[in-house]
Amino acid sequence: MKPGVLSAVLACALAIPAAAAELRLSGLLQVWYTRPFGELPVGDPAVPPNRYYHLRDEFTQDSYHVRRAEMKVAGEMGEKVSFVVMADPAIGMRSSNVLQDAYLELRPIGRVALRAGQMKTLQTREGLAGSGSLLFAERGQVARLFGDVRDRGAVLAWTARANEGDSLVALAALFNGSGKDSDVNARKDAVLRLEWRRGDHSAGIYGLLGATDRAGDAVALILAGEDAPSARAVLEAADRTRQLGAYCAFEHGPLRLELEALGGSLGRRHATLGAAAGPARREHLDQRLLGLAASGAWTAGRHTLAARFDRLDFNWGDRFYTSFDPYRQSAPDVAREGDFTPVFTEASLGWSFALDRDQPDAAKLQATYVRRSRNILRPPPGEAGARGGDSLVLVFQASF
Repeated sequence: MKPGVLSAVLACALAIPAAAAELRLSGLLQVWYTRPFGELPVGDPAVPPNRYYHLRDEFTQDSYHVRRAEMKVAGEMGEKVSFVVMADPAIGMRSSNVLQDAYLELRPIGRVALRAGQMKTLQTREGLAGSGSLLFAERGQVARLFGDVRDRGAVLAWTARANEGDSLVALAALFNGSGKDSDVNARKDAVLRLEWRRGDHSAGIYGLLGATDRAGDAVALILAGEDAPSARAVLEAADRTRQLGAYCAFEHGPLRLELEALGGSLGRRHATLGAAAGPARREHLDQRLLGLAASGAWTAGRHTLAARFDRLDFNWGDRFYTSFDPYRQSAPDVAREGDFTPVFTEASLGWSFALDRDQPDAAKLQATYVRRSRNILRPPPGEAGARGGDSLVLVFQASF
């Protein structure tokens, strides 16, 4: 979405007639200063780890960034219909589509709600949390790759129980599976989620089942190895995409603890189907992933100290078709420059200072240091050993 279109969206929202029972405007602005330590510039994308590890451009630069500039309009049209429109012009340098959320919600009866439009896909816990409420400058690997993802579709929600401080909600959804674009085939992602909350404690389980978002003229990409499947088998597999995850969160006074796990198949995220012939973006047709994340925080007055560890294995079980390990060797008995096994860890330390004690997320300062595993980059020519680097991020945030 271009800036002119964004202005039109906001103007239309502001022009909603008085029939709207309530109209709410909100926003979030985040300014970052990032300082990389070590070797973080993006390397050769053909090397396996760079095929998998997700590194935002901001982390590679010693620079200031406008990371988020969210503008949100929400309203009620009578008792049964509501809407949300949220855009973030800060992503305009990376994508022309700055529209994030845009959906309508219908509440036809009691505890049932139907939501349709563009929204997040109901995966993970931290991924669904608002950007302004994060303990760290950025989400962990599992949340940012699988939870902080928007798609177009419809969600049916049923609140099975809703007492004071106690709720149980079941959600079922169908999404295009194509991100912030219209689908080009009839396949859809099926999503289920069950979440429970009691007081400040919560837990949930969620899953997703989908396949390729390519049209019918897709071609099979080449999987390396003597035992690689035929092109027909690759086409029939249709880049099936599956995931299953669970989380729990505990809060007691100043203490907050969170634990999350997610497993599944890579599927279309690292495709074996494409528009033209070429190498596949993974090593096995049924390649699995496994992610784990744990975090804790302690709040004292306006200060919050937090720590997080997350680990993401993009080939859980070491599946490949070659007779040698493709992450350590380029051919039998020919070693690579380093060990590029796609298992990545991040250890983060964070500090937040709330400028307003009563509204800690309204205006705050944050500092986050991220230490990464040393297997995310290829070494310079003539040198050996996989490389990586750490980052320091300073954040100034204001919201309304």
